[in-house]
Amino acid sequence: MRIAVTGGGDGDDGRADHHRRRLRAMPGVELVDTRPDAVVVCGGPSLHRELTERAAAAGAHVLCEPPLAGGVPDAEAMVDACAHAGVSLTLAHPTRFSPAFEAARRAVADGRLGRLGTVNGVCHPDWATHLVDLVDVLLDGEQAAEVYARASTVAPASVLVVRYPGGSVATLGHGCGTPGLELVGERATVRFDPFARLLDVRATGRDGDRGDGRRDDRSAGRLGGADLDAAMLAAFVAGVRDGRPQGPDAAAGLRGLRIARAARRSLDTGRPAPVDHRPGGPG
Repeated sequence: MRIAVTGGGDGDDGRADHHRRRLRAMPGVELVDTRPDAVVVCGGPSLHRELTERAAAAGAHVLCEPPLAGGVPDAEAMVDACAHAGVSLTLAHPTRFSPAFEAARRAVADGRLGRLGTVNGVCHPDWATHLVDLVDVLLDGEQAAEVYARASTVAPASVLVVRYPGGSVATLGHGCGTPGLELVGERATVRFDPFARLLDVRATGRDGDRGDGRRDDRSAGRLGGADLDAAMLAAFVAGVRDGRPQGPDAAAGLRGLRIARAARRSLDTGRPAPVDHRPGGPG
């Protein structure tokens, strides 16, 4: 299997040449391969469409850095190009491979938390798209209905309140606080750092075996330490080899991008903004 990595600086800032020289000096690295099996796209969002369409035209599967594109029209064009070429389009969300997140996801899926009411998250602004994706997984791809966004006028920080038709609400803060995600269900609450390890597990529900709010020391603090990027790349390569793509697909990427665009409209108007899921909707 051959994997090509395409990317570099935005414009003429010299970063592309810098990385090309470094790669050329590494043994076993081929900088030019006209028929790669897969391509990792890591340029800026405005470059994703062009790079993805070129990869698809060459018959290469694509692992794309999030967000999927700079706007919905470009993202939809990327989806169409990959579908037409018969190649997969996967989003690079390594946090999906966190052992702590997987434990939390199983707790939601098997009903141990009960119905998920709220999701509260905090992360660095650069990681915001990853938290949105984790909520998408936990809610099994449910399309968001509405977003209310506010930004700080003092520090580079913002907060999103995302409402879902099923009644769940996600409050996601993006700033310099301690990263973490809290899932509040009818039966229990789980807190963890999706970028590192499980922090705390407490049973709070009326129907669980332990509804007294005491900490469950059997789970807290023992999960973590995994190389999430390595796990993500291994899953992507295995999916290409087996013909069964693994990881977030383009549909998940579009859902996340539409939430981001609704958040921008909310910031501009100061009011909640509906999330438009129609093909060709606001980009």
